[in-house]
Amino acid sequence: MKQNDIGTEIRITVKDQDGTVVDLTTATSATLTMEILGTRKTLSCSFVEPRTGGVVRHYSTGTDLSVSGPVRAELAVVFADGSTFRSNIITDTIESVL
Repeated sequence: MKQNDIGTEIRITVKDQDGTVVDLTTATSATLTMEILGTRKTLSCSFVEPRTGGVVRHYSTGTDLSVSGPVRAELAVVFADGSTFRSNIITDTIESVL
């Protein structure tokens, strides 16, 4: 990912602790919380069909990738029964532009 990119797809396959893909058929929402240099941003994600494949995505907008540096992120998926699945911490880097 590059700083200030717009339209970059952030795609995540949701897997449980055993590495099995999580069926998102009954999921009602998914959010990705990113922490970049101490600043938190919460991004809403959409579900990729078929939901049984366990994939969510977010396309970056104007401010999502506005700061370069190391990123820590966590995905939260809420299901119709009220339960919430939280991913392990995801790490990446937003590279600065030349």
